[in-house]
Amino acid sequence: MTNNDRFDVVVVGGGSAGAVLAARLSEDPSRTVLLLEAGPAYGLGEYPDVLLDAERVGGDEEHDWGFHGRAGRSGALDRKIPAPRGKVLGGSSAVNAAVALRALPSDFAAWTARGLSGWSWGEVLETYRALENTESGDDRFHGRSGPLPIHQRTYDELTPALQAFIDASEQQGYRRVGDPNGDQPDGVAPITVNVVSGVRQSTGIAYLTEDVRGRPNLTIRGWTETDLALLTWGNVQRVLRSADFTARAAQQRREPSSAKIAELDG
Repeated sequence: MTNNDRFDVVVVGGGSAGAVLAARLSEDPSRTVLLLEAGPAYGLGEYPDVLLDAERVGGDEEHDWGFHGRAGRSGALDRKIPAPRGKVLGGSSAVNAAVALRALPSDFAAWTARGLSGWSWGEVLETYRALENTESGDDRFHGRSGPLPIHQRTYDELTPALQAFIDASEQQGYRRVGDPNGDQPDGVAPITVNVVSGVRQSTGIAYLTEDVRGRPNLTIRGWTETDLALLTWGNVQRVLRSADFTARAAQQRREPSSAKIAELDG
């Protein structure tokens, strides 16, 4: 790729959302897509164990942005607290705890009651089902062929400490829930995860498969941190990084405007 290459869409940041955007947008073979990632853009067989092992949460310095928060105002309690954010293809989905819990139906109902359209439980449910690939749960609420593998852990899979937590919760009157991503999730249940055989299924793995990466209209570039987007009448003409790499956006084939940045993803 050269500094003068042109693309219909530039996705800045190959994180949890950016990898999904690049995969979905490049489904149209007539649309050229450039995905820029500030960290490494590993091939599917190149991810290190620190990112694959679902038991290791937070990644390491090589794959982290180095953000911190502060606790306390002064004295002994004044300390920095790490705020891990993934700097790698797949973003924070490559370093997090791989918990796959949906928002509650009651949350969507509250948003709808406040006037938000298009975000009712029924409308969003179809998207949840489309992205999911799971063997558990009711077909009305779960997908079987989506790109993201979801596993509902059972009670027997849990550690003794987690089993004790569920037992104690039931003793306190909480309902045991079989499907925390179903229509009645209130209660206590084993967590649902996007993990397969101990391997964390980040969006860089689940969405950017070998077939997707092999599309001739999709270009993925790692180690490319974008600092600036140059705009003309609201349309992105090019994006710039500190090392003077430039990707010039293409003239749209379907409308008379330059390509737009699809996302700025952390």
